Amino acid sequence: MAAPRNVTGVGIIGCGNISTAYVNGCRAFAHLRLVAVADARPEAAQAKAAEHGLACAGSVEELLANPDIDVVVNLTVPDAHAAVSLAILAAGKHVYSEKPLAIERADGRAILDAAAARGLRVGCAPDTFLGGGLQTCRQLIDDGAIGQPLAAVAFMLGHGPESWHPNPAFFYRRGAGPLFDMGPYYLTALIHLLGPVERVAAMARASFAERVAEREVPRLHAGAGENEIAKARKAGHRFRAGAERETETRHFREAARDERGAGAVAESACRVRCRTRSRARSSPRRRSRHR
Repeated sequence: MAAPRNVTGVGIIGCGNISTAYVNGCRAFAHLRLVAVADARPEAAQAKAAEHGLACAGSVEELLANPDIDVVVNLTVPDAHAAVSLAILAAGKHVYSEKPLAIERADGRAILDAAAARGLRVGCAPDTFLGGGLQTCRQLIDDGAIGQPLAAVAFMLGHGPESWHPNPAFFYRRGAGPLFDMGPYYLTALIHLLGPVERVAAMARASFAERVAEREVPRLHAGAGENEIAKARKAGHRFRAGAERETETRHFREAARDERGAGAVAESACRVRCRTRSRARSSPRRRSRHR
């Protein structure tokens, strides 16, 4: 059924962890109608469609060919963003991509050029700079309430996505990591408040030499009829003044269909083990509190 003229038909490609937020977001606005979902893994699209009472496109190609869809939301993994977005534009549809737009500057430029050539629009997460807090900051700056801004800093503190994400492996592949995954929130806010970037300098380090995360997720092999219960195991914390601190460790083990789609189970494990040595001596009060 074609959407009314004042309603925009939406399709979603990529049915991973973040897709539920987009499904709920679409339903919050009367001028959006979520038409169908698709994924390179058909079983993932079918599960998401069943969970939310949606139509399953059957394949990415079928979704792109659907005339009722005006804009496609690209929720694939980062290193697939550029190729999928270009395919969406080639199908004559607007695209909204999860961050980052692309992992190579040239690919990002190609997406924008393709959209301009076809008279289509491109959007990209994050949209958090449109929220009330940052818009208030922008108004205060524009009104001169704090004078001329000279500098700004931004921090994101967190141990890593393996502590909460059900399938965190892609965060440690090319095109992801802290800068590409979380950096866009802060860079977007700073650019919105202070203007375009003219020069960049960078420093980086690996916080942990090794990460152990073990989490079992449902097997997606042919004929699998029941889900395994996801579980995580935490190691104990030990704090002593001047002694070794053993940080929390999590383990995840992932079983998934192999890339050939032959139904074989490919298991991968990411092992993170982090040990740091505390150099600062704690006070007696703090020492007793951690015993």
